[in-house]
Amino acid sequence: MKRTVKAIQNIDNVLGKIAIMLTVVLTILMLLLSLTEVIRRYLFDLSFPWSEELLRYMLIWLVFTGAAAAYQKDRMINVDLLLSKTSPQVKSIFLLIVDIVSLIFLSFLTYLAIKRVSSPTVVKRISATLKVSMSYAYAAPVAGLALMTFSSLAKLPNCINNVKTAFSGRNTEKEEAPIK
Repeated sequence: MKRTVKAIQNIDNVLGKIAIMLTVVLTILMLLLSLTEVIRRYLFDLSFPWSEELLRYMLIWLVFTGAAAAYQKDRMINVDLLLSKTSPQVKSIFLLIVDIVSLIFLSFLTYLAIKRVSSPTVVKRISATLKVSMSYAYAAPVAGLALMTFSSLAKLPNCINNVKTAFSGRNTEKEEAPIK
């Protein structure tokens, strides 16, 4: 069981690194394409007809891969004002509940995204200037949500261990020094 959990966490780490790399590459490519378009439009009064559409699709992929990377690294925005004032036991239970609810919600959203991207209306629809199937753009939510679902699954054993640790009396969190 421990080997399976470790393998899932290792796969999650690799997928997180791939998501980060893809996000960086997309950001650089978008910057270069945008800069090229600005130069072409203002200096030469020319532009690529497909650039705006490609930038739009790249932005969609950037958002979902970036969200997956942020979720995997626990860098999503959260409000922990009340959570920071609770005991380690309450905090660990609350975080476990949040992870379980997130896993269920992300699984459902991934299912809906897969259903949408595989529908004939999406597969048969062709983009205006790139002349490719719209399923490439619609695949971004599937990829991002699937990565977040997998990350949520990989975090679950740690949340369970945190609950066990909190109730066993061992405190894994570092205590803050009292203010003098």
